[in-house]
Amino acid sequence: MKVNPLHSYITVWLEKIGMKKPDRPSLMTPEQKKMNMMLIDEEVQELMNDDIVELCDAYFDVLWVVTQSAMMNGININDIVRAGAASNLSKFCDTHEEAIQTVTAYMNGTHPNKQGVFIETRIEEVNGSYVIKRTKDSKVLKSISFREPDFSFIENRMKKPEAV
Repeated sequence: MKVNPLHSYITVWLEKIGMKKPDRPSLMTPEQKKMNMMLIDEEVQELMNDDIVELCDAYFDVLWVVTQSAMMNGININDIVRAGAASNLSKFCDTHEEAIQTVTAYMNGTHPNKQGVFIETRIEEVNGSYVIKRTKDSKVLKSISFREPDFSFIENRMKKPEAV
């Protein structure tokens, strides 16, 4: 079986149940939002399962309901994945100098994302990048060059006049 992008299967699903997704980004009604949050919460709870087959089903269902929710807001999940991934990847330092600057900023409480918060960190070099980790729990932290995800293109699509 050829595997298509998830949103193509969800499009078929929505057509079969008689739901139409918006052509451009828009907000769901409060009732739709409540229903989507209930579905997402229900599927996330299944991630606590200790059976690998049930766990696979839970991961699939979470991906399905989250992607469907985005689609019902007129958002292409692939667009937000690209923007979010670019942001997440900017957490890593490209040079040792940038890593030292980042650790120093956390130590002094001057990191742009944690002003006034003093965090003990360490540097790990992994595959040519420098990863900053919080010492107490090894959580990956943001480099000094971190860029927030830019989702403004979604908002701009909302503002475009409808095609006639």
